[in-house]
Amino acid sequence: MSYLDPKNDIVFKKIFGNNINLIKSLLNDLLMFEGDQLIDKLEYLTPEIPPEATDYKNSVVDVRCTDKNKRIFLVEMQMSWTHAFKQRVLFNASKVYVNQIQAGYGYEALLPVYSLNLVNQNYHPDKDQYYHRYQIVEVENTGERIEGMEFVFIELTKFLNNPNSTIKPRLRKIWLKLLSVTESSNIPKELLDDPLTAQAVELAEAMSYTPTERLAYDKFWDDVRRFLTVSAESEAKGLARGEIKGEARGEARGLARGLVEGKAEGLAEGKVEGKVEGKAEGKAEERLEIAKKLLALGIAKEAIAQASGLSIEEINAL
Repeated sequence: MSYLDPKNDIVFKKIFGNNINLIKSLLNDLLMFEGDQLIDKLEYLTPEIPPEATDYKNSVVDVRCTDKNKRIFLVEMQMSWTHAFKQRVLFNASKVYVNQIQAGYGYEALLPVYSLNLVNQNYHPDKDQYYHRYQIVEVENTGERIEGMEFVFIELTKFLNNPNSTIKPRLRKIWLKLLSVTESSNIPKELLDDPLTAQAVELAEAMSYTPTERLAYDKFWDDVRRFLTVSAESEAKGLARGEIKGEARGEARGLARGLVEGKAEGLAEGKVEGKVEGKAEGKAEERLEIAKKLLALGIAKEAIAQASGLSIEEINAL
């Protein structure tokens, strides 16, 4: 039996976009709900999120649903990480939150929006944990929150490298193990033993997909590979450009520093040489003046030469 990768957009939506019991279990487990928070009944909403203004396009998420308490849940499977992804997630959740307001209703009618994001890349390489929960909290007292929106990001590749790490006892990891399955991997027995994940595995059987769905499945991977290639090339070019600019900037700074230091050294040398030359010239003139005065007194030239340090020729030239 062969299976398709459940992270692929076609398979993911077939599993979680058409089966209420599966998406309900996924949300309860990965949002770590318990007690009164547990989702009881759930219904699908259109995955399209209409814009507030007519000049903006609709946003589309993988799965959008609401429970009997009118809480709204957005689920996205993201194969490649970009720095703009968090902003897009925040934008989508904010639109859904704001769109709840209807004429005649107050802000107290707004209900929570939960955004669950499964990311197939490591976007926090400096952190060991793969589970990240974001809430609106008071900075000095993180126990005080503003209710309304909550975000969970899960790094699947990091979970795959360390599946036994613990986050919290409430986190049921079996869905993460399902999403770690690839076309070439064997299906773990525990997935087949659990009724819900066994149903999901059945929905991933390759034979159950039409030729059109298989073409869409393959195209999805082509698009992912193309995006990753372009991103890698852009990053490499950016690094190379940065290194070249860095070297040029370093050379320019070096030249500037050399010119400044050269001028400073030249000034210093000039001052020293000037002082030395000035002192030497001053002493020479002083010796000549002394020699002239001695000559005027009728002192012998030999004695003047010995006293002034001048030569007989220099004395005769006075």
